[in-house]
Amino acid sequence: MAALRSYLRQRQRLLDYAAAHIQHMQKALMQMNLQLHHVVSDITGVPGMSIIRAIVAGERDPSVLASYRDRRCHASVETVCQALGGNYREEHTFALTQALELYDVYKTKVWSATTD
Repeated sequence: MAALRSYLRQRQRLLDYAAAHIQHMQKALMQMNLQLHHVVSDITGVPGMSIIRAIVAGERDPSVLASYRDRRCHASVETVCQALGGNYREEHTFALTQALELYDVYKTKVWSATTD
């Protein structure tokens, strides 16, 4: 039982660290005046992460970014375009990139720990 508790504590710690980096991504997006959280219910879902990864990769066109939205999304393409028309300052994009990378590391660690 002690070993199991130890593994569960470690998993919880990794999830807490990942959650902190989600907050860092949200902060970077807010500093860029990108209102992704208004048009996507969960920024760590597939559409949200696709948009974030495209931003980190250098995409700035709101219409291209809006094309990553899920077809089930309640927000229209125009609404998503408006939400993604922010200022992509280098320092905020850098912070978003680092937060995304660290989030990916922790999610990988959690996933590998649960599949071993």
